[in-house]
Amino acid sequence: MDDANGRPCTPVQDEILTVPDTEERAHYFWHYDHRRNDETLQEIADAHGISRRMGQRWREEREQFDNGRCTRKQKAEEKGTKLGRPWRVPAERIKALLNGRENSV
Repeated sequence: MDDANGRPCTPVQDEILTVPDTEERAHYFWHYDHRRNDETLQEIADAHGISRRMGQRWREEREQFDNGRCTRKQKAEEKGTKLGRPWRVPAERIKALLNGRENSV
């Protein structure tokens, strides 16, 4: 996108997040935990700009994983995958380098 003078500039972004971030989740959970008795889940979701279904999914994940700080790690372990980039050096080579008998350095 270019400005009036033809110089490149950052495009204008929507104010509404397409995928709510962690901060939005934290606000949603605080509101959910401190809701009034007459407040519906749809009203809470609307207040945070998400669907009722997304709020339900977040609550199910929080109940299942309990500790939000480890959610990604626990999900990866359940799937049998590893977070992060794949190793560039085979694990056997790393073990050989760390082994004092095989590595003279």
